[in-house]
Amino acid sequence: MCGSALGMWGVASRTALLALASALAAGWLLGHLARWRAAQNSSSARLRTPMHLELLALVCVLGALRCLPEPAVRWEEDATAWQGIWRTRREGDTEIRGAMAIAGTTTPIFELPGGCVRDGDELRILRGAQPVPRARGPRLDSVDADEMSVAAPARELVVAHADEVLRLATPIDTGGWMSDARSALERRASRLEDARAASLARAFLLGDSTALDPETTDLFTRNGLRHVLAVSGWHVAMMALLIVRPFSSMAEVIAARLPRRGRLLAWASMLASAALCIAYVPLTGGGAPVRRAALAVALASTAAFWPRAETAGNLRASRRIDALSLWAAALSVECALEPMAITDVAVQLSYAATLGLIVGTSPLMRWLAQCLGLDDNPSPQSALQSWPRQCASAFGRRCLRTVLGGVAASIAAVLATAPIVWLTFGEACPWGVLTTPLLAPLFLALFVFGMLMLAAPASIFGTLFSATGDGLLSALEAVDLLPGTPALLPERPAWLLFGLLLLGWILVRERHAAAPALRAAAGLGAALLVLPWAPAAGRFELHVLDVGHGTCVAFRAPGEPCWIFDCGSRDRSRVAQDSLAPLLRAWDVPAPVVVLSHTDSDHCGGLRWVIERAPPQRWIGALPAPLAERLAHTCPREDPGAGALRLAEAAPEFSLWLVRGSTVQGNEGSRSLLMRVGEQALLLCGDAVDEGWALPLREGLLRGQGGILLAAHHGSEGARIGALLDAWAPSEVWVSSPAPPGIARELERRAIPWKGTARDGPISWAPP
Repeated sequence: MCGSALGMWGVASRTALLALASALAAGWLLGHLARWRAAQNSSSARLRTPMHLELLALVCVLGALRCLPEPAVRWEEDATAWQGIWRTRREGDTEIRGAMAIAGTTTPIFELPGGCVRDGDELRILRGAQPVPRARGPRLDSVDADEMSVAAPARELVVAHADEVLRLATPIDTGGWMSDARSALERRASRLEDARAASLARAFLLGDSTALDPETTDLFTRNGLRHVLAVSGWHVAMMALLIVRPFSSMAEVIAARLPRRGRLLAWASMLASAALCIAYVPLTGGGAPVRRAALAVALASTAAFWPRAETAGNLRASRRIDALSLWAAALSVECALEPMAITDVAVQLSYAATLGLIVGTSPLMRWLAQCLGLDDNPSPQSALQSWPRQCASAFGRRCLRTVLGGVAASIAAVLATAPIVWLTFGEACPWGVLTTPLLAPLFLALFVFGMLMLAAPASIFGTLFSATGDGLLSALEAVDLLPGTPALLPERPAWLLFGLLLLGWILVRERHAAAPALRAAAGLGAALLVLPWAPAAGRFELHVLDVGHGTCVAFRAPGEPCWIFDCGSRDRSRVAQDSLAPLLRAWDVPAPVVVLSHTDSDHCGGLRWVIERAPPQRWIGALPAPLAERLAHTCPREDPGAGALRLAEAAPEFSLWLVRGSTVQGNEGSRSLLMRVGEQALLLCGDAVDEGWALPLREGLLRGQGGILLAAHHGSEGARIGALLDAWAPSEVWVSSPAPPGIARELERRAIPWKGTARDGPISWAPP
């Protein structure tokens, strides 16, 4: 890891690192020879290896490996398509982003439908769409509008549809019986009558999430159980529990009855267990997590056959498995083979969770047992009870300790990965600590019935799998109704997150011996983590985000919550995640107020994410049926008819009106938001360009305001746009569009200054 960090952030020259490594190796060799000569001349001298020089030389060599250019992949330049080896950059709920590039070649970032490709696939992507920039919001370096800066232009993004992606070859298409066996298992899983259960079987058992619908995927994500869908160490652990462990137990029983064949049976059991673990990898797609877990389980099954230690003339029955040494060896090998491994979030999460399970489960288990009075020291009163009550209490204590063990393991894994999740994803589900161990029996039953369904043609196993899958999804939907599934995490520095994790681990390990200063530091760190950092709005500030063909405006005022006016785009994905979420996290917004102009996707497409992550405290305007299902029943909803409605607000010198000119469906029935901040007026328009302005113009609601205008329908021309400009007399016009607007020429003719997100990026404004 130090070598990888040195190559990434330290010396940029591979030659310099290799020279330094050679010098250290030469120094180590000379020191070793000198100590050897001294040991030859003096019998009392001890030969000691300068280990620090060896480690420094290894660090420099790995740093030099990190400086090597990226391995070239086969690449064909074509005017009609991109072709190359797919490299995943980030996987989302409904899409997957990655690139196909070689050293010295710059290509756009591609966004494909979720689950349609795997890392290492050879793809051919048709050039059906032009690259577009990503949605982006402002960088809040300062509250002053004059000092606000926008995010740097991101690398171009190409959004391709499923029919534009051709998979030429996959890493698991190696031919032979293994590939045929996987294809047969996929066909058998697809025969389930319930399409949802069939897609769940392919994802949960075989690692193929191509058929899984985005709603189900996001359901697991919101409940903090996304890792269950990916075939990983969880599945290997269940396989080891259900298959490897019975093999070993059966071999021990047979060996006890047949002493002469015991050694042979033990070897056969070990080889069968290791073979099952290794064979499970290609059957499930060959992902990196399942490869690591299968290799670890296979190595652990061979522990009894390594050289045994001799103590007092007796050989130990078996060699103990040192989980921490196995973890360290696996990480060392991974960093040596792939120096960039530590930069991969999947690798970080995998090793962090495993480290948390190794070092944190036992201390947390003891702490929980002590808190509940379930420690190993029985009370004197228990000895006076009758034996049935003693057995019943012992059985209950054992069951409760098993549940506590699962909870402790879940807490250890969640806390170990919490800083990485916080800094990378910015959201988490606090209920995942409890749902993972509580739903573990359902996952185990799903795995058992699924494996039996794939191994045997009996339809009863498919029926049981479908019923268990329905029960699991129903349980997740019930948990999803709880608050905080998931919750947006505010911005916090990395040193606080990792420092608090280290302090918490020390306190759990040394409960009674921990110094009071450590307890005070942990309490202070927890308070800093929980308490809000973002100050309340000192004055009004507004941001028009750059979302292409769409609209998304966020603003706040002193004494007011965050207001969101529309959130969607027609040509850019992840509008809420990429542009609005950083703003909400920086403002530490628990519950915004949402105003929706109308139900077109370029205005409401990102609001589902807002409802799931930051439930609104108030909803004003249009409300599509899919969003109404997810909106809390306690959330007040307002949607007035034609005219102007004064909205309640608490900030001084700040007033809001919802303006609607027609109640028809579509663009002309869209709402607009009229606000006054001190002496400045602002009008945020929807998509009405004709009949939707007849009533406001006739009633004189907009006459002589002379403020800022967010152009209607992304700057398109319309029958009453000229009349709107005449009545409002704007001092400045803003346009949210992916290209120069249609009214630009008219604005220039009228000498009205204007800004556009296509030209100027996100627009930020605050009163003078």
